[in-house]
Parts: sequence; structure tokens; C-alpha cells
Amino acid sequence: MRHNLALREDLLGPVETYYNGNYLDSRLDARWALFFDSLGLGFRYTRAADNQGGGSMFYMTALDTWLVTRPALPEPHDSAGIQRWVRDGSATTAAILFGLC
Repeated sequence: MRHNLALREDLLGPVETYYNGNYLDSRLDARWALFFDSLGLGFRYTRAADNQGGGSMFYMTALDTWLVTRPALPEPHDSAGIQRWVRDGSATTAAILFGLC
């Protein structure tokens, strides 16, 4: 079943998903949110539309870290964007999580 959901997003693009009282930009983000919740990790979610083109992000409150999720191995521009956030003080620590969680 999971494979079919991943395939659907590959074909159609991200599917906005409602999870735990919030709309997330994709099913992938919803799966990561569920994963973080199951570990008891508090987070804030920022949708791509609210992030000036930077993509959706999770701010892990206890870790003081920004996380960006991608379905596959990140492109070089993804890491360049994260390096910019750290350099300009928008983030103290940031990472890219990739895979289907």
C-alpha cells in the first residue's frame, strides 16, 4: 500500500495532506510528522508557501534544528539553501532527511 501512495505522489506531485489538525504539503511530510510524533519529538511545521520558496520544513523544538524532507537523495541546491539558512542566522543547525520514512 505504501508503495502505491509513493507512486501516486511521483506521478501527480505532492498531495496536500491533513494530519493532526494541520495541512501539510505532501504525504511525505505527513509521514515524517507521524514519525516525529511517535517519538515524542515536538516540532513546528512551515509550509513551502510560507517559506519564500524554500520548501516545507520542520523545526524540531527540543533539538533547535531545522529539517527539510525530500523523497529521494537531495539535489545540490537543497544543501546550498540549508547552508544559507545557517550562515544568515535563520537556523543554528539544519539537515535534510530523505527517503519515504
